[in-house]
Amino acid sequence: MLNNQSVKITVSGLVQGVGFRYSTKEIAEHYSISGSVKNMANGNVLIIASGSKQNLDKFINEIKTSPNSFAQIQNVKVQPVKLNQHPRSFKMKI
Repeated sequence: MLNNQSVKITVSGLVQGVGFRYSTKEIAEHYSISGSVKNMANGNVLIIASGSKQNLDKFINEIKTSPNSFAQIQNVKVQPVKLNQHPRSFKMKI
């Protein structure tokens, strides 16, 4: 956990109401990524993700190529963030 990095990912496009959060959670668990995913009022999805650099890179690449066939990604913005405490699991938030 000491070498974990954290990022804030904002995803825009057709990403709400299409199973995007559920698919994101499955991918995060596959790559041992902790954090959260939630819908934003403006139609975007916000992801906070923590993990090793290698796993984060793989996770982000899968998000960019759309985690399911129903979502249509227009833009993915990734920003590094510092967290006081790294989450222990990956959660879907409302």
